[in-house]
Amino acid sequence: MASVLDKLVASDKSLTKVTAALVGAAALVSAAAAFTCGIYYGTTRKPRAKPRSKASNLDPEASYKMVLCVRMDLKMSKGKIAAQCCHACLGVWKKLWRRRDPVLRVWEECGQPKVTLQVPNEEAMLELYQRAKETGVPTYIVVDAGRTQVAPNSRTVMAVGPWNEKDVNSVTGKLKLL
Repeated sequence: MASVLDKLVASDKSLTKVTAALVGAAALVSAAAAFTCGIYYGTTRKPRAKPRSKASNLDPEASYKMVLCVRMDLKMSKGKIAAQCCHACLGVWKKLWRRRDPVLRVWEECGQPKVTLQVPNEEAMLELYQRAKETGVPTYIVVDAGRTQVAPNSRTVMAVGPWNEKDVNSVTGKLKLL
């Protein structure tokens, strides 16, 4: 490149013309690169998820809560249950937060109530999951990695809600407290 530049300067004796040509070429290449990046990043970006529920559909006078359903057939220790409940709570919270669901704000204003209940086995948990989906209540099931007390890929705890108390109770109302 330097030899080409030297030849141009020697033959033309006009450094300003050469500089202007190089600046123009650089600007053209930069514009093409910016345009290409804009097309690429503009089309591959995922659209923001829409909220599951509209703020106008939420009843500010109603109570909102979350229920954590713990499988009793796994015989987990108290510490393991506590950790799995934390995973479930955060899992459903992240799911709703990504959607910018207004139910999180209403639940927060209610004091973020959480109730821990017993589920006898995995079949019962999956039945509750199906009922919650049919009702429109958000859920999250923790699948354990199996490094400590339970087998790998065990479903340990299911979060139901946060959602209005009436709908959550219609799903989990017959379960016993932990």
